[in-house]
Amino acid sequence: MSTYRLKNLLSPHSVALVGASPRQGSVGRAILNNIRKAQFKGEFGLVNPRYHEIDGVAAAGSIAKLAFAPELVVLTAPARTIPGLIDEAGRRGAVGAVIVSAGLGHGPGSLADAAERAAQKYGMRLIGPNCLGIMMPGVSLNASFSAHMPAAGNLALISQSGAIAAGMVDWAAQRAVGFSGIVSIGDQLDVDIADLLDYFALDEKTHAILLYVEAIKDARKFMSAARAAARIKPVVVVKSGRMAQGARAAATHTGALAGADAVYDAAFQRAGILRVSDLRELFDCAETLGRLKAPPGKRLAILTNGGGIGVLAVDRLAELGGIPADISPAIRDKLDAVLPPTWSKSHCNGRHRCGREISRRTPHVAEASAGGLGRGGPADQRLAERRGNSELSNRRRRRPRLYAPGAPSRGGGGAGAGSARHAERVRARYGRGAADRFRGAGRWPLLARSDRGQAAVRRL
Repeated sequence: MSTYRLKNLLSPHSVALVGASPRQGSVGRAILNNIRKAQFKGEFGLVNPRYHEIDGVAAAGSIAKLAFAPELVVLTAPARTIPGLIDEAGRRGAVGAVIVSAGLGHGPGSLADAAERAAQKYGMRLIGPNCLGIMMPGVSLNASFSAHMPAAGNLALISQSGAIAAGMVDWAAQRAVGFSGIVSIGDQLDVDIADLLDYFALDEKTHAILLYVEAIKDARKFMSAARAAARIKPVVVVKSGRMAQGARAAATHTGALAGADAVYDAAFQRAGILRVSDLRELFDCAETLGRLKAPPGKRLAILTNGGGIGVLAVDRLAELGGIPADISPAIRDKLDAVLPPTWSKSHCNGRHRCGREISRRTPHVAEASAGGLGRGGPADQRLAERRGNSELSNRRRRRPRLYAPGAPSRGGGGAGAGSARHAERVRARYGRGAADRFRGAGRWPLLARSDRGQAAVRRL
């Protein structure tokens, strides 16, 4: 594994776009527009021997003729020109390149092999080929042809599929979920999943890492990086090619050979990575992790305005290995002061008969539980998690975190708001349905570093 020059590659001070085009609908034009819209603060130049300027930006005839030495070169030129362009960029002093172009082939004697050998002469790092590009909101860089630029946040996405990365950006834009970085790795000619796991694991702006994986080329390297990253922060993966037909499709997509799915399942579990079954679950985990800090343990307290929902939540929590947290007497006394006398104290959830009262008193419940309990993100404020694990509890006792329900239930006796205006405010604030948030929060206990990442480290 190697993070050599990845900092310069993903947070460059200067960028050159080779293959920019004035033609509407072209990849070169899309990337040019995205870089300008993102308002990249560093030096930026275009290279295209056929034009002197494109969309008001001066274009040089070659990389050597640029007025500055670019740290990062983004290549959208025809595949046959890529090895020569990488050699020219290396001579100019470039640190790395993002190869968006496809069709370089695979194996010895291919254009991809020639490009790799050219980069090795100058110590350049390569992302791609056949990729969407990179999006780094922290440095205002969108060197991709995605339709949107993600907001700045604390999630990192590493994807073997450009379409999955673009879909995640579109989804996140509708839900105010931000990213510290999105990297589409394509054919992984040089920089691979393991390298980026190492990079984002040590990145202070990244609190959790999301992966879309079709196949792993270097299993030993990946396992080493995954175990180290999972020890530091949550890592969530969705793996395609679970069935034989899907595995064959993955092999034709990025040239990667998918292995038996059971092997991947065991590897992810051993590394301490949480595997989800589909994109819907990945999105749910992204929203949960994007709004709340990762739990050090897997104790969860649940406050609900309906008994049935509370029972379902506890069942799902136990099914996934979570532990229902106890409410301390001091916190229970505070809740007594703001909740009706009929609330169910034994199980710490508002029963059906007093659901309306809990909905009305949500702000007071949150205030009562603020002392030592904390608050969560907008999408998950009905959840709470007792922070602490077996190692931390020997040093310091922690009280459970309890979050008041974010939105009233729409059915049964816990009818909730009682006014259309309040219901509209709830929808505007929380957006998605309660079922979606519950599904994402259901993975909460499995994201605990103490039981998965640390356990994996103990097995090393």
